Amino acid sequence: MICRPASVVASLKLHEAPSDSSTSRRGDKDRKIYSWRQVLMERTFEDENKTLKQDIAAERAELEAILNNRQVNTLLDQLKEERTQRLVEMEASHVREREMQALSSEAAVATKGALLAHEEAAGKRAEVNGLRASIRVSTKLLHVRPPYVQTNANPMHASRLPSTISTLPTPNWKPHNCNCSTRDGRAASIDSVVQCLE
Repeated sequence: MICRPASVVASLKLHEAPSDSSTSRRGDKDRKIYSWRQVLMERTFEDENKTLKQDIAAERAELEAILNNRQVNTLLDQLKEERTQRLVEMEASHVREREMQALSSEAAVATKGALLAHEEAAGKRAEVNGLRASIRVSTKLLHVRPPYVQTNANPMHASRLPSTISTLPTPNWKPHNCNCSTRDGRAASIDSVVQCLE
């Protein structure tokens, strides 16, 4: 017999045609490997689907947040516009109020000045009326001629004047219930006296 080494024998066994049992075992292994591959692929697909769903949900949440932020921003812009409009209206009302206060103060000063001028004019009128009344009284007194006064009196009769003055009658005029306590003061009382004299 020819002796062959173990390595050669092993190589020959490998190159030999496979038997039926070995082929069936290999087929089972291939099926198992294929099934495992399918399971792994399905799991990977499921994982990918889950991750995709999570990504889509996150994107949706981000979009909703962006939309909400936009709505909030629009609301904030509207509120800012309303606030600025209210501030402008308040400033305008303050300006109007200040103008009205200035006008009221000017009107008060004008009315006060008018009252003072009216009082001063009334005082001047009273003074003028008093002067007129005094002038009337003085003119009346100057024009009154007593019956005992004679223009061509004799100086010899000067000693008789006191006795004749005591015997002269009283004047004919009398005050006709003159109301001297009027509102016009002195001028009105003098006017009443003048009326009584007339």
